[in-house]
Amino acid sequence: MSKGVIFDLDDTLYLEADYVRSGFRAVAEWLDSRQPTADCRRQIEQELWTLYRRNPSRVFDRWVERLGTDSCLGLTRDELVKRMVEIYRRHKPDIQPCPDVVPALVRMSHHQLAILSDGEPERQEQKLAALGIEHLFRHVLFAGHDSEWRKPSSAGFQRLAGLLGLQPLDCVYVADNPAKDFAGPCEIGMRTVRIRRSGGLHERAECAPGFEPEETLSDFRSLPEAIERLGNGPEPGYPVSLLELANRRLRGFPQNHNRCNLRNLRLRPLHGESR
Repeated sequence: MSKGVIFDLDDTLYLEADYVRSGFRAVAEWLDSRQPTADCRRQIEQELWTLYRRNPSRVFDRWVERLGTDSCLGLTRDELVKRMVEIYRRHKPDIQPCPDVVPALVRMSHHQLAILSDGEPERQEQKLAALGIEHLFRHVLFAGHDSEWRKPSSAGFQRLAGLLGLQPLDCVYVADNPAKDFAGPCEIGMRTVRIRRSGGLHERAECAPGFEPEETLSDFRSLPEAIERLGNGPEPGYPVSLLELANRRLRGFPQNHNRCNLRNLRLRPLHGESR
């Protein structure tokens, strides 16, 4: 059965750290071009990366503060930081899909593939163009185009399922960030898979109780099989009657099962029961 398989972008289809390095490289090249007597590109890039690894916030502000001067390259501190941020955001990314991504997408081409990603749309579009895989997806939705679509809201997931012509329970969301990626799809009964990539920014983060993904994988190599498993419906032995499930939830049963599975079951009627 064909399903909708919806993907996050950052740290799911490629490593976001590669984008960060690419942006720092562009900033370092610009700074170096303003100093024709010195070749500091590699040094600046490494300094920015080191600052980022220690703390990813305010990297450019902290780098400029280290210069120990109120002006540099004919710009004030604030002007220099603003220019560095602008170059970072507008640079043409030098990134590639993770090696396991394209083979898995090809194996899943009988499903309807789509992307739902947060972030500023122009930058996300630049990333997707650089990856060279947009042609593999039927629909792409950048939540930055509408504030109501932004995760953890379920609105974007509902919208994308509609574009695919599917019910949410016939879709799977594949993403990496437990802080915001899984609450929305769980809320509307969409199945969920977490990709916990080595080197991902959220690799060590844990999910909030009640919104754990149904599958957790280290990469895409076994993703097609996971999609097929999820396509077989809920585990046998669970109640699927809407009334019975409502009664059990009122009694606080089962306490030890996560909300994703309960909501998936809630949307699946008994044989012969109208939806």
